[in-house]
Amino acid sequence: MRRGRQVFALAERKRQGGAFAEALDLYREAQRVFAREGDERGLMECALARGHCLRLLGRFRQAQRAYQRAARLAREFGEDQSVADALVGEGMAARALGDSSEALRLFQEAERLYQRWGDALGRAYLLWARGGTFRLRGDLRAAYRSFHKAWRWYERVGDRVGAAYALCGLGGVSRVMGRYTTSFEFYTEANNRFRRLRDTFGRAYSFCGIANAHRMRGEYERALEFFDRATALYRAIGDVVSYAYTLWGEATAYKMLGLSERARADFREADRLFRKTRDMRGRIYVWLGEGELRLLHGALQRAERDFRMALEAARRFGFRLEELHARLLLRLLRRESGRSVSFDPLLRQYRALGTTFLRNPSLPLNLP
Repeated sequence: MRRGRQVFALAERKRQGGAFAEALDLYREAQRVFAREGDERGLMECALARGHCLRLLGRFRQAQRAYQRAARLAREFGEDQSVADALVGEGMAARALGDSSEALRLFQEAERLYQRWGDALGRAYLLWARGGTFRLRGDLRAAYRSFHKAWRWYERVGDRVGAAYALCGLGGVSRVMGRYTTSFEFYTEANNRFRRLRDTFGRAYSFCGIANAHRMRGEYERALEFFDRATALYRAIGDVVSYAYTLWGEATAYKMLGLSERARADFREADRLFRKTRDMRGRIYVWLGEGELRLLHGALQRAERDFRMALEAARRFGFRLEELHARLLLRLLRRESGRSVSFDPLLRQYRALGTTFLRNPSLPLNLP
């Protein structure tokens, strides 16, 4: 085996084990060797794999450039399947940067290529990616359908890893829809599968999902145990993106327990990481959490400023669910100020998006 292929194979093993930063260094080395060896196909494969690692490390702009390079090289070879894989990856990076419309456009372009080749595995991955995008846009029913189709496709083609990630998608959207026990069951099944597969990232991801399911059922101490498990694994593999959301979930559990200082520390660290990865949706959740802590401690003006920043950003990026959360907290603030407010219009809008999580609006607020 030529040197480039040896290094690339080692990088693939590192990536599959969740060691994304180490894998990225090895892909860079493989890329240099492939260039010396004149292996253009290897350069294409490296660009695609580097895109995956960069995206999972939260370096979304760099990931986009890597995917675009992979697509250009794949087009030179006439490899539509690799072009489609690169388009889906680029769409995932665009989604992470808050551009869900561009993500859906890229997914649609990729879908045509997968259909042309009859690529069942590619279509399953596309359905999974699209499900996450629908969830971010607040279309929860469409998200559930897409994740469920992805899970069925993965099961059909025998992709055990893909099926486990589809179960995580179902767990996440079920939680947001208010189906907490169902969410717990999906994540627990996914975690069992990831353990058998020895997938570190998947175990961390599902531990965080299990923690949030416990949190939404009011089992806060149990939630904190699972957040700790997720944190240990995310730190081991250097995943900044998912760890930031773990911190947000942990902060919310502390808030519900009345441990404001611990909650505030976690919110601040989560915000630092969300800034680093340019994750505006994450920052919206931090503004909502920090604003609520201020509201609970009587700092009404500062709380309102946080809620309005969250509302403006949610509207700008088309995050309909997060927009409702910001409007809900503004109404709770008005009620705390002694004014009369009605929550019925908001409750109807939540139900229209497909969620029943909110039944009796009160502070502290346990956002899903």
